[in-house]
Amino acid sequence: QVPTLKRGNKTVVFFDNNVTSDGRLPIYRFLKFLEMLQEFCEKNKQVNVLLKPKDEEETVLKNMQDSLDQYKMIRKGISGCDNFNYLYPLRWSIEEAIAMSDVCVSIGMSSPSTIALICGRNALYFEDAGNIHHPFAEKYKNVLVFEDKELLFEQIGNILNGRFNCRNVMSEREIREYDAFDDDNALERLKDNLFELTKE
Repeated sequence: QVPTLKRGNKTVVFFDNNVTSDGRLPIYRFLKFLEMLQEFCEKNKQVNVLLKPKDEEETVLKNMQDSLDQYKMIRKGISGCDNFNYLYPLRWSIEEAIAMSDVCVSIGMSSPSTIALICGRNALYFEDAGNIHHPFAEKYKNVLVFEDKELLFEQIGNILNGRFNCRNVMSEREIREYDAFDDDNALERLKDNLFELTKE
């Protein structure tokens, strides 16, 4: 079942990552990302906003530790936004989320935005962990990679309004050179999902 998207409105999907005890994505960064998503929802009521989580809600709740109440409060705020849709991790693939969106936003230098770029879609990274040595972060700071949410929001707006396209600064060949997990099948899955979604 396709999420309830307001017809004629643009769609932005946010991808989070695993919140783990080993610090891959610390809880404070995860919560900061969700707060940013809520702020984007509230500031852009004319935009459909999706969240494609990496983990099921039950797993996230178990990993929140002392931040559980804060997490529940943020999630309640997000769910209260009329333009928000939650994509259940086991029901929706990355490619399906990409297919129904005009812009993809990943936390950190993670694969969903990379897959989207390979597939010719607009995608950005929110990298607030000081990962300045990643080739994208060095070459595309404040273009594709952002640590300032206001600059990120501005670039999302540029894409939605047709003033910027990621392909204008990065070719498919270039993105494939950077991608450590090249997935040629992603293009075919994206095409299949686009076809299915247009039949709804």
